[in-house]
Parts: sequence; C-alpha cells; structure tokens
Amino acid sequence: MTKSQKIIRSYLNDLRKIGPKSKDFSNYISNLSTNIEEYISQNQVQDRSEIVDVFGTPGNVLSDYFMSADNDALITTARKTHIRSLVLRIISIALLVGLIVWSVYLGLIYKQIQDESVFFEETTIRINGVIQDETESNP
Repeated sequence: MTKSQKIIRSYLNDLRKIGPKSKDFSNYISNLSTNIEEYISQNQVQDRSEIVDVFGTPGNVLSDYFMSADNDALITTARKTHIRSLVLRIISIALLVGLIVWSVYLGLIYKQIQDESVFFEETTIRINGVIQDETESNP
C-alpha cells in the first residue's frame, strides 16, 4: 500500500467513524474518495494535513454532508438508528434476565440436591463392653 493510499484510507476511516451508517453517506464517501484520489494524482501530497487543508476536517465534511443531504433521508436514518438501539437494549435486558433466572434455577437445584443427600451411619452395638458387629449372630 502506497503512502497516498494510507493517507486516503486514514482520512476516510475517520469520516466513517463519525458519520451515519447509511447508503447515502457511503455514496457520499465514495464520491469524496474519487475526488481525493484525483487530487492526489494531480498534486504531490506528502501528508494528511494537505488533504485536510483542501477537503476539510472530517467534522467539516460531515457538516457539509448534512447540509446537502435530503432531510427525509436523514430522518429515516435517525429512526432506523433509534429502532436498532432500542432492539439491542431489549435483547440485552432479556438476556440478562434469562441469565439471572437460570442462575437462580441452578442454585435451587443445587440446594435441593444437597438437602436430599443420603448419609450412611455405621451403628456399633456394645453388649457387656464388647463391641459386636451387626452382621454377627448371637448364640
């Protein structure tokens, strides 16, 4: 991977981290990537700061995207993100409750097994100070 590719990749990764997860934004980044590659091929870019000077910081690029994006698309993306977040929270809570119930159930089973344990005791019989085994017969 060449140095210019690393610069582009780093810059676009920063954009993806802070931007929305939508097809429109992915298309916007693809177009921006093409523009950056064209700029780099025409100019000798040595570091990322030159890209930032020409195209703006990732925050500025994101701001430009929001200004140019369709409001309905932004609202739809926000709703999808909210719904996705809500579903993940519900699943997490359900898993946590299930884990707690399972732990309590296993604890009750363990306690029941301990209560039902059978203990064997050996009985010793003494007749006139002599210890006799239960299996021996007396004449």
